Amino acid sequence: MKLENAFNRLDELFKEWFKIDHTKEPEYYSRRNRIEEKMDILHDANIIDTKCSALLTHISIMFIVLGIFISNENTHGIFFLLLVIEFIAYVLAAMLLLRCIDLLGPPFKQLPETDEGIKQAVLFEITMRREIYVRVLRIVYVLTAILIPIIVMRYFL
Repeated sequence: MKLENAFNRLDELFKEWFKIDHTKEPEYYSRRNRIEEKMDILHDANIIDTKCSALLTHISIMFIVLGIFISNENTHGIFFLLLVIEFIAYVLAAMLLLRCIDLLGPPFKQLPETDEGIKQAVLFEITMRREIYVRVLRIVYVLTAILIPIIVMRYFL
């Protein structure tokens, strides 16, 4: 029971710190539900979220791999520079993917007033996320492919 009270108090602190206004949620759902293709759009958003999360997992693993190689005291010169450039490129890719898993709705992304405006805003968001994902996927593929010969040349030749 005490643990439940602690979580309730924590929720109250978050509500105060973030100035959470839960009264905007019903309006958001009401407006979003007016979109005829809502289920198709939500399905696409779910797929993109899942794929972006998987790619973020790959990038996180690459952070660890690169960190191990960069921190090796035998890594100097051009190999160190190449590994740092790769690391920075993965960081930028991760930042773009984080944009793809952003929430649509209160408090930061309000929907337009008209039904057509709502539909266009949601379709634009899905298109933006898909385009970011596809481009970052290709970038990460290339970065991973480039890393293999760098590691082979440095540590196995």
